[in-house]
Formats: sequence, structure tokens, C-alpha cells
Amino acid sequence: MWFRRPQGIVFSAHIGTPRENIGDVLSARAIALLERGENTRLFALPKDIGSSANINVTYGGGGMVRPGFGRREVYRDFLLRNTRWPYRIFGVGLNQDVGTPSFSEQDITALNDWVSHAASVTVRDSATKEFLARFAAIDIAIRPCPTYSILVQKHTPQNIARYEIGVVVSFGHTVTYKKFLPQVEALVAGLWTEVGDNNILLICHDEADRTFAKNRFPELQNVAPKTFEEVAQAYSSVKQIISLRGHGVVFAAALRIVCSPVLLCDKMETLYKYHYGVTPPSLTFDVRRHLDYLRRRIVPINLLPIPEYAEITR
Repeated sequence: MWFRRPQGIVFSAHIGTPRENIGDVLSARAIALLERGENTRLFALPKDIGSSANINVTYGGGGMVRPGFGRREVYRDFLLRNTRWPYRIFGVGLNQDVGTPSFSEQDITALNDWVSHAASVTVRDSATKEFLARFAAIDIAIRPCPTYSILVQKHTPQNIARYEIGVVVSFGHTVTYKKFLPQVEALVAGLWTEVGDNNILLICHDEADRTFAKNRFPELQNVAPKTFEEVAQAYSSVKQIISLRGHGVVFAAALRIVCSPVLLCDKMETLYKYHYGVTPPSLTFDVRRHLDYLRRRIVPINLLPIPEYAEITR
């Protein structure tokens, strides 16, 4: 009897911890919707290391291509797989924090191995395509971040703004953000002074950020969306987004909301340029300069058109 092997989406997340990132989780769910995989399971690394070895896998997750790849769980999972079964790489992106070590020779060898043996590869932006093309002789296509595609198709932008600004915060989830935590706090405090406590919403992509927001800024409203619907509702409740996280740029673009990124890593710049059609100024993180910049409010142009996926199975 003919039997179809089960499908799986492998992604990186701090599963079951306060750092579990809604951006990563929704990306994995979005890939399953876009690919219409039957019996699709989501495997979150490192908890499920090795669990994908005997299924048809799509590797997805924007932060996978980063220094240390040769030691990361996603590469170990790849090594454990039965390589007779093809796998795909969907919508990954280059992600290197400021001031961190670059890619080692071990990382480049591992990435070459991972990418070259894939049945197909798509990436979320041109910078990632150019980086991988240097050492992998494979046709690499650019597609929007999976969450962008789902939000564009399933959620019509609504004019229900209650707040002047929404700040997609990041209070120390990486080495870079820990280093700049005092400036991030000062930036939020400065924006609060600008618009008042009833006109600012802190949007938290994980519970660790929400806990910090509640403790440090108890006077400000905060929300931690966990589904596509909750993301659409939270982002649509503000007139403009100021984002310190990559998925904040993606969600805002999908919902046609003015967005201003705070650039602490290359990912922010490449995502903004891809989705909004302009390159934001590369500001050294100085609170006064950023506040002056944000007062002028960049207006987006040339928003990415609706992607090629015409229908989604609801």
C-alpha cells in the first residue's frame, strides 16, 4: 500500500521558556500553511533534536544562518537525518549581531554542506541570497518571510488605531541587546515623554520582554500576541511601529503600517529595505539622535506586493 511520509517543519525557538519567540513560532506555522503539508508537525530545536530524522522536512526560521552554525542544533539535526530523504530550506535569513564574532571556517563548511544538499532553498532577502551564493552552487530564490505572506492574505489592514505608537521592544534577548539595554530603556522612556502614557503600546514578542516591560514601565500598556489574529489586532491598534526586532518590521509591512526600525543588527536593515523599498539611515545608537529621527517618522514607500500564493487553506 502506498504511504506518504509525514511532513515536518524544523525551526529554532526557546520552546517552553520565557524567551520563546512568537516570530519563530508563527514562521513555522506559516510555512505549514503555505506548503499545505498533510500531517505536518512542528519540531522546535533544541528540544526535538533528531526527531526529524525520518520525515520529509522543511527547515525554516529566519535566524538560522548565523555565526556558530557549525555548532547549532539545526546542523546537528541535519547530520542525524537519513540523507536519502530530500529536505527543503524555506525563508531563512542572515542574522549577525553587532560586535559578535564572524563566521568561522567550520561554520562556512557546515553551511555549504547544509545548503548544497537541500532539494530547494529560499531566503527572505537579497543579503542572505548573496551570502549563500558565495559558496553554494544552487539556485536560491527570494520569498517574503512566511509570516508576511499569511498576514497579507488573511488579515485586511484595519483603521482601528488607539495608540500613537507601538514599540516592538527587545530588552536583552541577545548579546547585542544586553549591551544596549540602558539605551533601549532610555529610548522607550523618551518616546513615552513625547507622546504620553496613554498613547504608547509596548508590543512584546516573548514573555521575558513582557515581564521586563511590566516591571520597568508599569504605567505603559503592553501586549504579547501569540497568534496571527492577535498580531494583526495588536499592530492595527497603533498608528505607527517603532521596532527593535526583525519580525516587528515584517508584521508592520504586512499590515501596511508605517514602521521605523532601530538598527542594532544587519537583519533589521535588510528586512526594512526589502519590505519598504528604502534603506533606513544607519544611526549609531544614540538616544537623542534616535528620538530626533523618530519624530520625523519615515513614511514607507513601495510596499512589497501581495506574494504569489493566491489561496491559503483555512
